[in-house]
Amino acid sequence: MAGDGELRRVIKDLQKTIAELNRSYREQNLPVTDGSRELHSLCAQLEFLLQFDLKEKKSFFGQRKDYWDFLCQGLAQRRQEHEGVRFVTSLDKLKTPVGRGRAFLRYCLVHRQLAESLQLCLLDPESLSEWYYARSPFLSPQRRAEILGSLYELDGITFHLALHRADLDTAWPMFSETLVRPSVVKMTLQTEGSGTGAHGCPDGIAQPVAVPHRMPACPSPSAGGEEEDDVEAEENGEENMEDDEKEEDMPSTAEAQYSTNMDPNLTPTPDPGLTPGSPVHSAMEASLRAQVSQLRAELGRQEEAWRAQLEREERQHRQKEERSAQQAQEEARRWQEVAEERAARLDEAMAEVAVLTSRLQECQAAMQARGQTDAPAQMAALEEVLRRALELSRGPLMDNQKEGDLSTVAGMAMRLAALVTATQEEALQSRQQIQALREEVVRLQEQLSRARQDGERWASALQRTQREVQEREAMRGAEQARQQELIRDMKGRLLELLREKDALWQKTEGIDPQAPSPAPRDVGLCARCGKDFRLLSRRYSCRLCQGKVCHACSMDMGKQGRCCLLCYQQRHPQAT
Repeated sequence: MAGDGELRRVIKDLQKTIAELNRSYREQNLPVTDGSRELHSLCAQLEFLLQFDLKEKKSFFGQRKDYWDFLCQGLAQRRQEHEGVRFVTSLDKLKTPVGRGRAFLRYCLVHRQLAESLQLCLLDPESLSEWYYARSPFLSPQRRAEILGSLYELDGITFHLALHRADLDTAWPMFSETLVRPSVVKMTLQTEGSGTGAHGCPDGIAQPVAVPHRMPACPSPSAGGEEEDDVEAEENGEENMEDDEKEEDMPSTAEAQYSTNMDPNLTPTPDPGLTPGSPVHSAMEASLRAQVSQLRAELGRQEEAWRAQLEREERQHRQKEERSAQQAQEEARRWQEVAEERAARLDEAMAEVAVLTSRLQECQAAMQARGQTDAPAQMAALEEVLRRALELSRGPLMDNQKEGDLSTVAGMAMRLAALVTATQEEALQSRQQIQALREEVVRLQEQLSRARQDGERWASALQRTQREVQEREAMRGAEQARQQELIRDMKGRLLELLREKDALWQKTEGIDPQAPSPAPRDVGLCARCGKDFRLLSRRYSCRLCQGKVCHACSMDMGKQGRCCLLCYQQRHPQAT
């Protein structure tokens, strides 16, 4: 199994191949054909990426599914009736999913739809997880963007490829199959003889010779070089491809030609029962009119139903959009309140951190000031006490004449001892204060670290909240896009129904109503029974066909007057 290193190498090779195709197309300004080495590399690399880490699935009949089934399912889920899928499905010569997938990729290259079609299939992450394992490049957003970005560069390149190929089930078309140059074919044909007019076609287009890719046997004479011959050969190859596509319609064309080449003198003999005015003809026209009216009514009902359904879905879509917009606004407002609250807490924590930092600095400054001021004072006091003690101790020894009192020396010693004791107590208190200040500093540092941790936690929570809000906005936009696409599909379906209705209407318009029968030349006879109108006999003019009929051959239609029996039966088929 290929690893990540090989996958990265294939993606880089794909990008290099596409860049080489772009460069050669800009330099030569010629379409890419099956004879291109870069085209063969591009198809192989793209197929490798589509088959990489693909899950093994089988159809109902046990046939292994491939990326062709994934592309069909992806396009069907996006409600895209792709012309490429319809074209590949119509190719009966391709039997395997691999061959159909290759034909689909070639069709998309020719019609500049490869990147767009592949992007439609990669929009649904659930479908991707259903078809591919975790190592697939299409499950990585970065690699997927790189592949699609490279494939979109192919939209500016023209591809002339043979779409009707039956050998795609086995392998891609090799570039060595189309390396026969038209100049060699032309030289071969010229060595056969100069009598091409006797063997060619009357219009100057000869029958094809057994040459790879059906090169034309009678090329038009030109004085250009080999490049012009190559372009001419490619154009003729495309015309031959179109001729092959049109060969499928040959049976129907032959049948039409056979029907048109029949003897025009052989006119069909009319059925005597279907002559105008006969009961069978009138009954047939009545049934046709009934069918036409039924079809029109059904079309009207169907159109009303589709319009009602479209209006209902549009109403539901508007309501859903309004609800989703309200929910999004409420959710955004709620998240904004949460963000503001967390921002306020963060500001409070930062203010507390600042206060604690200032207190810590004040304590440190106080400790330093106290240590600098108290120590010199104590040292000076001790020096003064010792100096006085020494003076008092040396006084009686140096000067025996001076008055010395032992009580004074004892008092000075007691004072010295008391001063030393007080100094020791003050030093002990100073040490205790310094220890308390150190403990206060440690406690303030712990509070500062906790405050910083709280600030970082609130900042991360705020970022996470903002990211969730952005993701929800993106999901809501995607949902609105899907709903808009559904509405467009429904409108397209309604337009199709309207076109079908118009087509049926045009077909039914061809059924002309029965023309009114002309009035008899002899106005003195009944138009139906031929009875002679006498002086006192009643005669009526049919309001539909304007014929003169007697009382027995007419029917009363109320305020609308009277009409003949035939017109009444046509207007009222249920009447006997």
